[in-house]
Order: sequence, then structure tokens, then C-alpha cells
Amino acid sequence: LFQIRPGDRHGSGCGSVNPGGQPVAARIGPLTISFQAIPGMSKIERKNPYVKSGGRYAPPHCKAWYKTAILIPHRNREPHLRHLLYYLHPFLQRQQLQYAIYVIHQ
Repeated sequence: LFQIRPGDRHGSGCGSVNPGGQPVAARIGPLTISFQAIPGMSKIERKNPYVKSGGRYAPPHCKAWYKTAILIPHRNREPHLRHLLYYLHPFLQRQQLQYAIYVIHQ
């Protein structure tokens, strides 16, 4: 598919270790999903401290190799949107992507 030529990227890309040489543990293991309780927006914000206003995230310890935009069409399903955001942020962060989530109200 695509190959990165040496010298095409500036800075260090995200790999399996952070700048201190420690393994990146966030990408290991399953992501447990439960629909028993609906998370509030404040809980979603607390669990994702590196997500900036507007739903933007970039890995704090490296330069992401890829940038991703996610468009979410939304209408009158606030609990479903909160469930999606609660689990989508950690899922994308484990992949060390730079991303932005756009919620489009219909």
C-alpha cells in the first residue's frame, strides 16, 4: 500500500514507546463496553483530558502519522451520542491518531 520514505516526516512518529522509552500501555488489552449506565458529558470530559474543545485530539507524546476526521449525524438521540463519544475517544486514542469529531445536527 503506502510506504513512508525516510525524511518525509519531521519529528518522531508514534510508535510502541513514548519519548522516555517506556512502552505505550494504552494500546494493550480489550476496551470494555457496557450500556448499563448513560455517561454524562462531564464524565466524558474527565476521562479524556487531552481532548480539546471542539472534539480535537493529538497524541501528547509524539507526532501522529495520520489525521482523521469523524462526522457524526445527530438528531434527538442525546443518550446514544454520549455512549458513542464515551467509547469512541479511547478507541481512537489507542491508535495514536490525531483526530477531530464533528457532530452535525440534522
